Amino acid sequence: MSGIVLIIVMIIFTSFQEKKGVEISFINDSEETFVKMTVETNGKKFSFSNICPGERTNPVLVGETYWFCHTVVATQRDTVLFTGFCPVGETLIKDGNLTVSYAIYPKKGEHRTLYANEVSYLGSAKNVGFPKTIWKENKE
Repeated sequence: MSGIVLIIVMIIFTSFQEKKGVEISFINDSEETFVKMTVETNGKKFSFSNICPGERTNPVLVGETYWFCHTVVATQRDTVLFTGFCPVGETLIKDGNLTVSYAIYPKKGEHRTLYANEVSYLGSAKNVGFPKTIWKENKE
């Protein structure tokens, strides 16, 4: 009986431990399925498959990151790329939850690009310098 109590106490204790780092998840904000998405941040690569429109990936945990991640998305039509940029003074995020929403513009035609459509962050970092909407014009 004491063994069962010990196991329950251990489960409760481990479930309340604080996660160290940043949990990042990604949302497909386009009208087409991301057949494969590869994201790289601070030297770590993560791959996701078959992310339907409106769907969010499971979060990944990294020690630290900037809000922008080098991202490659393969669709049934083509492969598109988002290359992060680092303006001077960008804040390094070391904790909390970061969500990046990606969309493909233009929706039709050639020369399409992957854009970080919206970014949200909940954590202790101050002055995280991302715009609420990165790409608003010429979406069609």
